[in-house]
Amino acid sequence: MAAVAVTAGHLVVTPTPTERFFGFLGVLSVPVGSVASVAVERDLIAAVSGVRLVGAHWPGRCKLGRWRHRGERWYVVAPRRGPGVVVTLTGSRWARVCVSTPDGETLAHQLDAG
Repeated sequence: MAAVAVTAGHLVVTPTPTERFFGFLGVLSVPVGSVASVAVERDLIAAVSGVRLVGAHWPGRCKLGRWRHRGERWYVVAPRRGPGVVVTLTGSRWARVCVSTPDGETLAHQLDAG
């Protein structure tokens, strides 16, 4: 599961080597000031919709990579079913960042406080 941290005013998502390989993803760092909203999802895979541009998708089991939904670009790291967060951004290359994390509530509070 990707490491997610809020440090020095940035949201930093560091995928595992396997997630990087299959999702064609790199480390993502966005300023906390560009966070418009944070939604905690019980089933992140179900919350990600749209068309996979690059990455891996096993229906109902895994979504990794770059997705497009209604003209927006999404950065997705959902290696298995479970909880996660959907971070909506403004003024960024990405419209949304969707990341699996068991402690979405804590991450949401950190982003709201930032």
